[in-house]
Amino acid sequence: MKTTREDVTAVKKKLTVEVPASDVDTVFERLVRQHRKRLRLPGFRPGKAPLELVRRQLGDELGREARDEILRAFTREAVRREGLSPVEGGIYLELEDEQDELAPPVEGSDYAFTLSVEVLPEIEPKDYTGITVEKPPVTVTPEEVDREIEALLDAQAETVPVEGRASRAGDLVTIEIEATERDGDFSIERGERTVRLGSDNNLPEFERGLTGLTPGQSFSFDVAYPEDYGSEDLRGRTLLFRGEVKAIAESRRPELTDELAGELADVDSVEALRARVEEAIRHAREHEAERAARRMLLDRLLEANPFEVPPQLVEHELRHRLDELGRRLAMQGVKPDDLEIDWDKVIEEERGRSERAVREMLLLDRIAEVENLSVDEQEIAGAITRLAVDAGEKPENVRRAMAQGSRMESLKKQLLRGKCVDWLYEKAHIA
Repeated sequence: MKTTREDVTAVKKKLTVEVPASDVDTVFERLVRQHRKRLRLPGFRPGKAPLELVRRQLGDELGREARDEILRAFTREAVRREGLSPVEGGIYLELEDEQDELAPPVEGSDYAFTLSVEVLPEIEPKDYTGITVEKPPVTVTPEEVDREIEALLDAQAETVPVEGRASRAGDLVTIEIEATERDGDFSIERGERTVRLGSDNNLPEFERGLTGLTPGQSFSFDVAYPEDYGSEDLRGRTLLFRGEVKAIAESRRPELTDELAGELADVDSVEALRARVEEAIRHAREHEAERAARRMLLDRLLEANPFEVPPQLVEHELRHRLDELGRRLAMQGVKPDDLEIDWDKVIEEERGRSERAVREMLLLDRIAEVENLSVDEQEIAGAITRLAVDAGEKPENVRRAMAQGSRMESLKKQLLRGKCVDWLYEKAHIA
């Protein structure tokens, strides 16, 4: 066998493999003898039929089997001989234009084929310590604390019927309502619904039409839906809504007292509750600010270390992301085809994110290697325990499941990359 190598790019190599006729004949001979053991031909005992008769019986299928056998055996040998370490899914056959499949070999003749082999880039990381990043400042205003406390009180609010006044912003208005289209045959069947006046989700016509009414009062108003309205069925339509108010209720917040503060947050006063809420907001924002600083750190790290990535790794990451998106939609009971989304655009955007993610992983792996970073058994056990808690499983069951396939190795890589980011962050200049 002879191989000719062409370095197309840093991550893509082209191998032309030439298999001599003697090796081609050996493959044919072996296949024919294997088939002779299994074939049942009239007039011959199993395994005793003449080889030429077996060849005729197999016909074109013999050439296709020989091709597949040659590709399997000599692809492995060619890649090994050239000292290449392909990425997962990174070996594929190069075909000529308008060629659907590789032509089968012919006995007594040499055979040649061309492979594309994708490999990891050779990365020599530079300028990865002492990176300057700006951590966003964290502030919490009294107004933000007030809003959070109001949300806590809203969660404790009671809904009580309204008597002696008309509906207004903030009320829950229960109505029986139906609709017919102006200049069309679209309609909405009569049914009972509850609308919270003042909600950002309401169209202005609904707000005006349902404000100032009392229980038992009828109403009628038009709603012109914009062309970009969320529901495709209603876009661009003008509907006449008719109905009757059945009931009006309002939410009444409890008065904020020291006693209620204790019930809400196990504190002894309203001021202590405000301090607890402010601390919670600040903690969340500190966490987000650090995440933003780490993201900036990785951005600048990638800018300082450009390199090409194997397309197959990008496609693998893209498939993973799209599968995860599909699972999330399925859990919500949503079919992707029902969404009015430009999926081609989504895929292209996700492909860009996938390429970045692959570059980030490869660079972190290489820095961890250069700096001799590693994860120990205690760190692995801690990660498995966290996974077990999230899944409601015993840690030993999770460990046993992860030992199958490559899941444990993936976990170790994930932990090591996180540790590498921590190490880089410690070495960075945080402004």
